[in-house]
Amino acid sequence: MCRMFSGLILKDGVHLDWDDDSHERQIGKLKLKDDSDKPNFVRFEIIPQDGNIFNHVISNWVFRVDQDLIPEWFNAKNAESLARKELKKFFKERFLIGIKDVQCAAGRWFLKNSSAVLRDSSRAELCNSSRAELWDSSRAELWDSSSAVLRNSSRAELCNSSRAELWDSSRAELWDSSRVVLRNSSRAELCNSSRVELWDSSSAVLRNSSSAVLWDSSSAELWDSSNKYKINDNGICILRYNTNPQIIVANKNIKLIVQKSEKK
Repeated sequence: MCRMFSGLILKDGVHLDWDDDSHERQIGKLKLKDDSDKPNFVRFEIIPQDGNIFNHVISNWVFRVDQDLIPEWFNAKNAESLARKELKKFFKERFLIGIKDVQCAAGRWFLKNSSAVLRDSSRAELCNSSRAELWDSSRAELWDSSSAVLRNSSRAELCNSSRAELWDSSRAELWDSSRVVLRNSSRAELCNSSRVELWDSSSAVLRNSSSAVLWDSSSAELWDSSNKYKINDNGICILRYNTNPQIIVANKNIKLIVQKSEKK
C-alpha cells in the first residue's frame, strides 16, 4: 500500500504527486511502462518518523525506495536529495498552518489551526480546531475539534469531537463524540457517542451510544440499545437491536404498509 507521501524517481528528475499517493496511478498519468525487468523509474516514499505530517523538520522525514528492481542509472543519494527538495515545495504550497480565510481550489490541502473555503472537488485534512467550508463534491477529514460546513454533495470524516453542518446530499462519518447537523437529504454514520440533528429527509445510522434528534421527514437507523433518539414531525426511527425490530414514529397519522412478498 502506498503511504503518504509517495512519488517516482525518473532518470531526468522526480515526480511527487501532491494530490495522489498511489504509485500505480502516477505511473499511469505519466504513461510509463511497468512491464520490464529494467524499469525507467523508481518508486519511493517519504514519511514522517513520528507520524506527524505537520512536523516539517526535514530530518523527521525518512526516504525509502519501494521496489525491488532498480535500474543501473539510479543514484540513491541524489534521489533522496531531489525528493526532499520536492517535499519542501509541497509543504509550502499545500500546508496551511495558522492561516485564516484561505480560498482553496482543486487539489489536496492540509490545515492546522487554519480556516479555508474548499471548492472544485478539493480535499482537506483538518487538525487542531481548524475550520473549513466545502463546496462542489469536496472532501475533508477532521480531527481535534475541527469544524466544517459541507455543501453540494461534499463528504467528511469527523474524529475527536469535531463538528460539521451538512447540506445538499452531503455525507459524513462521525467518530469519538463528534457532532453534526444534516439538512437537505444528507447522510451520516455515527459511532462512539457522536450526536446528530437531522432535517429535511436526511438519514443517519447510529452505533455505540450515539444520539439523534429528528425533524421534518428525517430517518435514523439505531443498532445499539444505548442509542438515544427524539423524534419530531414526520421523523422515523428504526430500532435494530431488539429481537423483533421496531419502527418508531412521532406522527400518529403515518400509516405503516407491509410490503407483500412476491410469489415464486
